[in-house]
Amino acid sequence: MQELHGKIVKYEEALSLVVSNAAITAYSQCGTLADSRRIFDGIESRDLISWNSMLGAYAYHGMDDEAMGFFVRMMRESGVQPDMYTFTSITSIIRCMQVL
Repeated sequence: MQELHGKIVKYEEALSLVVSNAAITAYSQCGTLADSRRIFDGIESRDLISWNSMLGAYAYHGMDDEAMGFFVRMMRESGVQPDMYTFTSITSIIRCMQVL
């Protein structure tokens, strides 16, 4: 994944939002959440998919407290409205937190 990302960066001056959002998910699924966050932080104009991708990355890694904090940040700072994917992630996180 890092090799592919390196080639994309080399041949594209800036990653498109679509590729950045996909990279957030891909890095997360490969176990490199720090790279997911680095890409998210580098996106100037984040959309709902950017926020949902990072929220899903935290949830995927069982980082429920971080995910909830991230959701609160999304609601306060982003100006985007949550959708069914956002609420599905939040519902899953809350359910896991209650089990613990």
